[in-house]
Amino acid sequence: MPEHFLRKQTLVNAERFTTQELRELEETHIVADAKCQELEKRHYERLTQAVATESEHLLRLAGAIAELDCLVCFAEVAERRSYIRPRITSNRTLEIIRGRHPVVEALLESHEFVPNDTVMDPHEAPVQILTGPNMAGKSVYMRQVALIIILAQIGSYVPADQAMVGVVDKIFVRSGASDRITEKQSTFMVEMVETAYILRNCTPRSLIVLDEIGRGTSTYDGVSIAWAVASYLAQDTQSCPKTLFATHYHELQELAHLQKTVLNFQISVEEHHASLSFYIQLLRGKPLTAMALQLHSWRASQKRCYVGHEKNYYPLNNDFMKT
Repeated sequence: MPEHFLRKQTLVNAERFTTQELRELEETHIVADAKCQELEKRHYERLTQAVATESEHLLRLAGAIAELDCLVCFAEVAERRSYIRPRITSNRTLEIIRGRHPVVEALLESHEFVPNDTVMDPHEAPVQILTGPNMAGKSVYMRQVALIIILAQIGSYVPADQAMVGVVDKIFVRSGASDRITEKQSTFMVEMVETAYILRNCTPRSLIVLDEIGRGTSTYDGVSIAWAVASYLAQDTQSCPKTLFATHYHELQELAHLQKTVLNFQISVEEHHASLSFYIQLLRGKPLTAMALQLHSWRASQKRCYVGHEKNYYPLNNDFMKT
């Protein structure tokens, strides 16, 4: 071992050595690194002080750039998707001609989005009961209406041929089915808490979107709850908020005969032999029959299960209507 080698460290299976020259280089490197960090810190503090001094101007500039970016996006999508300028009014009327869902329309590449009209007059029937089978497009239609209102009120053009939007102060959406385990709330409990919040906080200028209220419990209880909520919202034309109420409980369609503030709508579906055709077109009135069994047969093609349910469906349905 050379004499100028200096033992640095002894390991189990090895020895580490250094030299006086390497020690001097190491010390020089450590000192230089410390000086670099000190310089970096000094420059950083100087930069932050300069930024803090101009923070007000920088925030205003960032806000202006963000607003400009938003407006450019509005203009670009309006040009590309043929959006129109909505008319904002002080009354509570909502009239949308051939409205489209801005997100779903952009995602559709193979075929054109099917537009729908929305007319909600506060002096006639601001509550719409919407029925139709799963996959027919009820949720898309209701969210479409809410999104068009939001776009109109933030200054954007909207996806429609014509649109007159009365100013809306709040938009409430009760949709989906999920629990809150950490708060000890079941799916049904969450549904009821959110529905109660909507009923307590809505105003005549609000838009309410209710997607299948009452499905988190038994059929009889669910129908009763859905009926009570719809009846409460439709009780008075002066205070009645605009409401889109999607449901599979066809019993709710009888409200249109009891409350002048309620109208029935359905999503058009036609049955051709063993298949269903979804036109995603909103029609006035109620369907002649439920399509759940046909949809099950079409999608699952489980003949034995389908026939068994079909045999029991009509007696059960008739018994329910008698009660």
